[in-house]
Amino acid sequence: MRQVVDSRSDVLLSAIRQDRQASLRIEDPFFPATVLSDQDSWKAEAQYLTSRVGFDMILGASYFEGESREETITPFFSEATQSEPRHVNTYGYVFLPVLAGRLQIQLGVSYDDLASEVGDQEELNPKVGLIWRVADAITLRAAGFRVLKRRINSDQGLEPTQLAGVNQFYDDVNGTLSEGGGLAADFILSASVLAGLQFTRRELDAPIALAGEVFIQQRSEKTASGYLYWLPTERLSVSLEPRYQDFDGGASFDTMELTEIPLSVRTFWPSGMWMGASVTGVDQSGDFDGPGGEAVAGSDDFVLLDAIVAYRLPRRMGTISLQGSNLLNENFQFQEIDQAVRPRYVPERQVLLRFSVSF
Repeated sequence: MRQVVDSRSDVLLSAIRQDRQASLRIEDPFFPATVLSDQDSWKAEAQYLTSRVGFDMILGASYFEGESREETITPFFSEATQSEPRHVNTYGYVFLPVLAGRLQIQLGVSYDDLASEVGDQEELNPKVGLIWRVADAITLRAAGFRVLKRRINSDQGLEPTQLAGVNQFYDDVNGTLSEGGGLAADFILSASVLAGLQFTRRELDAPIALAGEVFIQQRSEKTASGYLYWLPTERLSVSLEPRYQDFDGGASFDTMELTEIPLSVRTFWPSGMWMGASVTGVDQSGDFDGPGGEAVAGSDDFVLLDAIVAYRLPRRMGTISLQGSNLLNENFQFQEIDQAVRPRYVPERQVLLRFSVSF
């Protein structure tokens, strides 16, 4: 719900009730297991936004509470645990324009009181961001932040997810304390060409619950990415978005390097029909968890071809699309960063027909 207080102030209210079931099968030849999770929760949040002469401000608070049951089933034993997760969160952000509006300073702070399967945690998290418009065609950005990872069913909220265009929230292990930041530059090369570069780094303390005890795993993530957007004509777009990531410590690997280079072309028609194709080169290497938890060195590289044909219904009522992934049916090995999510690259051809309606 949104309530307009006056011409410069708004109040937002959000309430979410969630019942979530999940299952994870671990196909380990030495120690196979199935993990079943059932979570029932609710979350309420209020946020106040105001725009005044000389600054903009966001203030908010949220409360999350739930019940969780998790069962681990193996050929040797079964174990069930229950918990009552809770999360109290308050935050404030101030945006200050200076230098005749060419520089914006973003200051923020959040307080988190989290009760989860790894214990109780209280953290005060400072945040800062800078956006400097050096020239009409050049913008520099910088950000630094500290974040305590809440539960996945508490992630949905109204708190700003980025500072100066740099993401601050990631799907880490619950209770992970991370400190990170980034530097970026955006360029307007011409009326039809945009480009940019970004470098980010995060240092993480990830809690791992094992045999009734909690251990802290030190992790680090470094990312270098860029983009090039080109509009050759009014009906044709070309995009190139290379990215390199270097991980030290993870849920299913000790080290990992991942390079992705996607090149996409899309064309549009006034009738609402549009189509596109993309070629993505992927190179991955590292030390991955093998049978019995032993680290095994591995690597693979491959090229994928994807395509889509879509039609936008009149009056923005929805979209019909036919999408094909890995059309050349390439076979490869790929380890996702988080083993609990569906991999972004699948070693078989997939075709998806999607129909969405807005009303």
